Amino acid sequence: MTISLMLVIASIVLLYYIYDGYGRLLWLFEKLRRPNATIAEFSDHEWPSVTVILPVFNEEASLADKLEDLLRQEYPNNQISILVVDDGSTDASSKIAESYAHRGVTLLQTEGRVGKSLAQNLAIKRARGEILVLTDVAVRMSSDCILELAKPFADSDVGCVTARVFFGIKTVSQIGKDQGRYWRYELYLRQAESSLGWLAVTAGPAMAVRRDLWRDLESRYGDDCMIPLDVILQGKRVLQAEKAEAQDENISSLTQEFRARVRMTVRNWGGTFSRRTLLNPLKYPQYA
Repeated sequence: MTISLMLVIASIVLLYYIYDGYGRLLWLFEKLRRPNATIAEFSDHEWPSVTVILPVFNEEASLADKLEDLLRQEYPNNQISILVVDDGSTDASSKIAESYAHRGVTLLQTEGRVGKSLAQNLAIKRARGEILVLTDVAVRMSSDCILELAKPFADSDVGCVTARVFFGIKTVSQIGKDQGRYWRYELYLRQAESSLGWLAVTAGPAMAVRRDLWRDLESRYGDDCMIPLDVILQGKRVLQAEKAEAQDENISSLTQEFRARVRMTVRNWGGTFSRRTLLNPLKYPQYA
């Protein structure tokens, strides 16, 4: 067998593993896994307090709807506080947030535009909740989403929980359909990794993390990549809550989609290599 043919075969095998083989491998491991004997739960008076962190930049068209969505959340003893951090908006975003002060919404403002990650860092310093929920203005949550995100934290080994985020599109397009097919597979992979204790990525628009595990974000990396990696490095697990559902807007333009994918890939690869300890297969075999 020539070297060229061996390289072709190896390439085909690698591509198959990436697009299909890895999912089948997870399925097999799930079948072989022993189910947990008990699942921890909160009692009526044990539910942790929650602070929702909502960064905004020129979101006057959608902010009120988002705040109403958050205020409709069902949670024991109404232990949810909302922090809106305005990242240098030039529209009426801050005024809209201020108009909700009587309903328990707190407004913070950055000194000029600093970017999402640094705005989140600022908000964390004011957060009082034991659990931090990170979300975006465009995302709409099911009424029990935050409740379902909080449930797994009854297990002290759980440090971060992600929701199942679905995408809706304003205009039907092939791009949107293809992304929908891809995302359904992605959600399956995350569910399987979660049940096996291997999950190392979250959905940034709807996720929760223990406040005492927070590590300030660097502006060049994304929260959905860095937060779970930092949680794992602190010896805690990342889970996907199957009943915590949210919906985000999809991208219907090929150009927008390509730019978004390039941006996310660069940020996530950079973030992953900044936590290169997790790439050691001897110490972290499942994550590596």
